[in-house]
Amino acid sequence: MCKFALKYLLRLLFDFVIIAVLLVLSLKTYLFLGAPTRRGFFCGDESLMYPFHEDTINSHMLQILSFGIPLLVIVVCGLLENLALQKRSVGTHLRTLLTIHDSLLPFLFGYAAVRLIKDVGKVTVGRLRPYFFEVCHPVHEDVPICDDARNYGIYIEEYECVGSMGDTEGAAHTSIVENIMRSSFPSGHAALAFFGMSFTVFYLQRFSSILRRSCANVGLVMPLLQFVCILVAWFVATSRVLDYKHHWSDVVAGGFLGLGVGIAVAYYVHGHLKGSGTFLEVVDTPKVSITRHNNRGISERSSVYASTSSSNAQNNSVTKQISKA
Repeated sequence: MCKFALKYLLRLLFDFVIIAVLLVLSLKTYLFLGAPTRRGFFCGDESLMYPFHEDTINSHMLQILSFGIPLLVIVVCGLLENLALQKRSVGTHLRTLLTIHDSLLPFLFGYAAVRLIKDVGKVTVGRLRPYFFEVCHPVHEDVPICDDARNYGIYIEEYECVGSMGDTEGAAHTSIVENIMRSSFPSGHAALAFFGMSFTVFYLQRFSSILRRSCANVGLVMPLLQFVCILVAWFVATSRVLDYKHHWSDVVAGGFLGLGVGIAVAYYVHGHLKGSGTFLEVVDTPKVSITRHNNRGISERSSVYASTSSSNAQNNSVTKQISKA
């Protein structure tokens, strides 16, 4: 038991190191990969002529929806699950912490993975946002590029932005604006929202099965909560198109990214959802499970031996009858 607990703690420490590295990489992507790819444009590109709007769902609201709510659900459901299983032999506080941990680590892993993947996509692709002309006001040698009719139909790669966006002012505002304008693909809002809400949906589904085993029927409450999660993710994604922050294809790609990582984490990383043995299951009933397994094995071996003996006896009797004949 102590040896197993030590191995479990070492694995826990190693898992936290992996998650910390992923989080650092996802938060400092621009430091490792540099500025987004500098792409050109056509002056007549209507997909880049939309006005600049403020965010319907800003970054703080996104963190609450994609990170805070799933975290709250994990903690609350972990506490409720512990109350439902409080008759087990493990201490109440230990069971609560381990139940929360078994879901918290996969969620943090998936969250960091989504952030890293979408930031790598933004830096690599460098797609211009729909409000590019509104904010950039591209010029070449202090002359507005698109004011010259000869530039229409030509792919412009040499340009400078002289516009501003929101509160970005001062010497550094140009680089900030250009980095933001060249990071349309994929939609980070859609990716994080769909990951957080899809993970919450799968986690609630698991928790509802625990409630059913505990003879607690909540009716349509759980499907309603899962529907609300899907609706929140859908609203966040569509708001990015409504605010002209992304092209519709950016939002679709971000949504599939978040949903794909959410499904992968839920079914292939999360120990509970994929049905693999967890620390809680081992420390609860290790001897009982082994004894049952041994008993089952002994009974199976006994039955095989009995059937083999009976078949041998039948063969011997047949041989004797043939010899007598």
